[in-house]
Amino acid sequence: GVGAAPGAEVHTCATCGGAGQMRQAVSTPLGQMVRQTPCPSCRGTGREISTPCGTCGGRGRVRARSTVSVRVPAGIATGQRIRLQGRGGAGDPGAPDGDLYVEVRVLPDDRFIRDDLDIIHEVSVPVTAAMTGTTVSVPTIEGEEQVEVRAGTQPGAEIRLKGKGFPVVHGRQHGDQVVIVDVRVPRITSDEGREALRPLSEHLEEHGDDGDDEGFFGRLRHAFR
Repeated sequence: GVGAAPGAEVHTCATCGGAGQMRQAVSTPLGQMVRQTPCPSCRGTGREISTPCGTCGGRGRVRARSTVSVRVPAGIATGQRIRLQGRGGAGDPGAPDGDLYVEVRVLPDDRFIRDDLDIIHEVSVPVTAAMTGTTVSVPTIEGEEQVEVRAGTQPGAEIRLKGKGFPVVHGRQHGDQVVIVDVRVPRITSDEGREALRPLSEHLEEHGDDGDDEGFFGRLRHAFR
């Protein structure tokens, strides 16, 4: 506001003519220079008030709390700020209001790990499914996605879902979602279970595993013995 009480008269400052500034010529060794200073009568507002407001003391602003709605753009990360123009502190009479900066903190999600624009998710599959191949349902930021796990997939293998990561803020580029396969090898605790799986172990020994005795199938054979 202008800082005037209800019904008070507001006039143009007679001292500065409403400019809010006073011009003063100053002599220097280089010649005369003009210096501008705030008008002492109106304190730079350019107005004279007959009765100042009793609440703000004529300043035209008071301290108050308010709640604003903020639109958070997709892809924003912790530490980034959103600028709300003109929603900050009130400026001096005649001056624009300041801006409000909102710093964002993104809450974690147990299903995902963020790596810049990429999203990492781990999915567990039984060892038999990793050997023969399967299809699993994987959560993404856009909903569930059916992902093919190919036969012979090794523990720690990565399946990349193109364009399923975070978008660039106010941009078109997207990161990827990386699905890490966790192969679950069961513990065989009974003699019956070991005997049932022994033919499979012998089959793996006969056909080999590309010479990698310490690889996945090598560890699998040890688990069945």
